[in-house]
This record gives sequence, C-alpha cells and structure tokens, in this order.
Amino acid sequence: MAQTTDMQQEWIKMFNELDENKDGELCKDEIKYLMRVCGANPTDEDVDEYIRDVDKNDDMKISCEEFCLFMEKQYAQGAPQDKLREAFDCFDKNKDNYIDREELKEILRKCNCVEDPDDEDVITKVIDYADLNGDGKIDFDEFVKQLQCVN
Repeated sequence: MAQTTDMQQEWIKMFNELDENKDGELCKDEIKYLMRVCGANPTDEDVDEYIRDVDKNDDMKISCEEFCLFMEKQYAQGAPQDKLREAFDCFDKNKDNYIDREELKEILRKCNCVEDPDDEDVITKVIDYADLNGDGKIDFDEFVKQLQCVN
C-alpha cells in the first residue's frame, strides 16, 4: 500500500487497536473479541471461517495488509443499509440516533462478551475504538464502519 487513503488510515488504526499483543497480526482470540464487541456471539468455527475468508497466506492469522484488503472489499460491497439501520435501532434504546455508554453496557451484557460489562475501562475502550468523530458516543455511520468487517 504505497499511498493510503483516509479510509485505509482508519482501517490501519482499527487493526492496531485490535492487535492487543502488538505482534502485527490478529489471532483467533483478537478476532473473536472483535466479533463479540460488534454484537455477534461467534463459535470457534465462525471465527475460523472469518479468518479463512481474510487470511491470504493460510497461517490462520490476519496481517494488517490482509485486514485492509478485506476491509476494502467489504467497503466496496457495502451492506444493506436497511438491515444495518434495523440493528442500530435495536441498540439505540432512547432513539436519539446514538449508542451511548449505557446502551453499550446493555449490548455487552446481552452478548456476554466481557467479564464485567459495567467496567468503565472496557466501555471507554469500546467507545474510543468506534467513536471516529470523538463525541463520546457511536452514531450510525460509525456503527456501520465497525460492522463492515463482520458482514
């Protein structure tokens, strides 16, 4: 990737935030965490299938380049906006067009993807990850960008 676009920069930032152990690759546990944060409750087979779709060199890990190529493909394909809006609206309990901290806690409780969904550090980390404009909450566009990788 010689010259990166703003979108590619966002994907690289997303990759780096997901790469918890900073080894330059996303492993199965890191992918599973991503899928859970995005509202899925994946089985190990689901995670393996996702990795196989993205992994180009068959090492069962996802490099930053593989991640960005996959995201570019997903972004180009898009996702049905009505389905994404329906999912967003389910999470936006107070109908203010944002997923706020309390709504995020409820999502994390329901997906059972973190040990303590009331842990403010976890909430802050998820908000910081998804909140691209820095307003402290997740709007529909930010929600869609985060889900592009788990279509």
